[in-house]
Amino acid sequence: MMRLSELLRLVWINLMENKFKMLLTSLGVIVGAATIVLVIAIGQGSQADVSEQFKNLNAGAIEVSVETRMPISFPMGGDMPFPSEPGTSQRGASAFGGASNGPPNASFGNAGGSAGARSGGGNMARAQMNSARMTLDDVSDIKTLISGLNDVTLLQSGETTILGGSLEEEKTVTVAGVWPDYQYVSNLSSLYGRFIDETDEDTYHAVIGFALAEELFTYAPYAYGDYLEIDGKTYEIIGVLESMGSVSSGISPDQAIYLPYAIAEKHIFGSTSMPQMAAVAEDINDVPQAMTDIETILTENHPNASFQITDAGSAKEVASSSANTLA
Repeated sequence: MMRLSELLRLVWINLMENKFKMLLTSLGVIVGAATIVLVIAIGQGSQADVSEQFKNLNAGAIEVSVETRMPISFPMGGDMPFPSEPGTSQRGASAFGGASNGPPNASFGNAGGSAGARSGGGNMARAQMNSARMTLDDVSDIKTLISGLNDVTLLQSGETTILGGSLEEEKTVTVAGVWPDYQYVSNLSSLYGRFIDETDEDTYHAVIGFALAEELFTYAPYAYGDYLEIDGKTYEIIGVLESMGSVSSGISPDQAIYLPYAIAEKHIFGSTSMPQMAAVAEDINDVPQAMTDIETILTENHPNASFQITDAGSAKEVASSSANTLA
């Protein structure tokens, strides 16, 4: 029977005579093991990232926006493509109701627009249904008629340019015009200073996200009490938010700037902008019914519009499902 020492000697001789094969085999084992570890790490990292993104998001949060509709074109003098039933709608295109003598609540292109259509080779007119614009009256109706909602508020958001801090040239960031209730709907907490309140309605005050404050001022505390030029006007920073990591109403709080609603509407978004609505239910189990009731009230207030209503729980579920699939 061959002794262990003799066996090891033969193995060593064989390895030395086949160094290249040994190297390739070892490399294959190392690369294969590293790849498996890397793939597992990516999957687990995605799951952790989703948890971090939504850790501060209120599971009972509900977001409402007006669905956009593309204008349609039809030949001048020809049959207009109206739905057969008044009040019906089509996704992706304007829809009209009423008799054949003209669609109610429709606006037609001006002379310049018609000329442009004719120059393109077709004698066409363009029509589009009037857009619904949610207002504080809608908020009041929802608060009055729907029980089980803690807060309901309006907000507007978009991108604009800022200058200040360590910036040597303008930077484009997300800016949101909000009412004080938005802080509670989105679970925002101030690390330094405070959030926007009722006294800020007509003031040039701003609240800045933690990551953006560090980017502009190196250290987040330095942002508090300093100033930013936002779309050409100077705002005092009255608050710096805690690091959140969550996304609410399409906004990443860490990278956003919050302004009083009226000021943002007047100087950044304009009176023709399309606000969003945010609400939060007292009980997560009441969210589906609350979404249905909100849609009913808004449809009654704006019969020619349709609304997109989503809840934070569904958004988190979709993101978690994608991360689990990757894992």
